[in-house]
Amino acid sequence: SIAVQGTLQIDGSVAGDAYSTGSGTITGKGTVNGSLYNDGRVQAGSYGSIENMQVRGGFNGSGTILLNTDGKKYNCLNVDGDAHIDRMEVKAANSAAPKSAAYLLLRIA
Repeated sequence: SIAVQGTLQIDGSVAGDAYSTGSGTITGKGTVNGSLYNDGRVQAGSYGSIENMQVRGGFNGSGTILLNTDGKKYNCLNVDGDAHIDRMEVKAANSAAPKSAAYLLLRIA
């Protein structure tokens, strides 16, 4: 599954790998049963909601991770495989965490 210029909403599951590229965004509360390649944008949770996304494989790329929080709850990307996020940028999406709070954005099994 590929998101190139639009949004790929994953609220169920994807059988293999998923790719975001260019201005494409992968979002949702579902499961990617392969790896997730982020050269666009990734946002765990359905649009405007605070939920988690599960990745059964790895997480790689050079795109943007969008973070949502309401100050009490936050979205999280749960990755079972290796995650290489050193070339990715983290940005606040619809809402941002209070400056004094710390949130778990990425959980690697």
